[in-house]
Amino acid sequence: MDSNQDRERGSRRARPGGDTMAVDIWAFCRDRMVAQGEIALSGLERLSTLLAERSGTARWEARGRLDAVAGRADQPVLDLVLRARISVSCVRCLEPVECQVDEARSFLLVADEETAEQVDDPDSAIDVIVGGRRFDLAALIEDELILAIPAIVRHAHCDGPDGVSVGEGAHQADAPPTQRPFASLGKLSRGDLDD
Repeated sequence: MDSNQDRERGSRRARPGGDTMAVDIWAFCRDRMVAQGEIALSGLERLSTLLAERSGTARWEARGRLDAVAGRADQPVLDLVLRARISVSCVRCLEPVECQVDEARSFLLVADEETAEQVDDPDSAIDVIVGGRRFDLAALIEDELILAIPAIVRHAHCDGPDGVSVGEGAHQADAPPTQRPFASLGKLSRGDLDD
C-alpha cells in the first residue's frame, strides 16, 4: 500500500532509523503511523542466546493509534503483530525444535514507571509500557519474541542423548532407586534402627 492510500485512511508510514529502530512513539500513535519490516534473529542479542539456530528473520508490523483505555480518552496505543519461526533446543535430546510465533499484542503507552504501575490492570488484554521520544521498536520486538518461547520445548516423540528413550512407553525399571538421605531419621526417632 502506498503512502497516498495510507493518508486517505488517516495513517502514515514511519521510517524507523538507525540500528535501534527508534521512533517518537507519541507522534507515532498521535499520527496513526504504520511501520513494518523484517528483523534478523541473529541481530537480537538477548534472544539469540536462547536459540538453537540463529538464522532466520521475524516479520513485524507496528500500528499507532489513540483510543479510550482505562477510562481515559485518547490514550496512545501501539498494536504489534509478530510472525517468526524460531528454533530452540529440545529439553530431552537438545536437538533443535522449530516453534511458530504468531502474536498480536496491544500496548498502552505511558510517560513513566510510576504511571505504569498505577494504570496496569493484570486482567486487561492490553499491557502497559513506558514510551518516549526515542522508543526502541527492536527492543520491544525482541522482548515479545522471548516471551513467545514456550517454557518447555520438546519433540512430540523424542529419544534422549545416546538413543536412551525418554518418550511415551519408556521404561524406568533400570533407574537406580531414589536415595532419600534423611529417611533413616524417621526410623531413628521411632527407635527402629538396628544396631
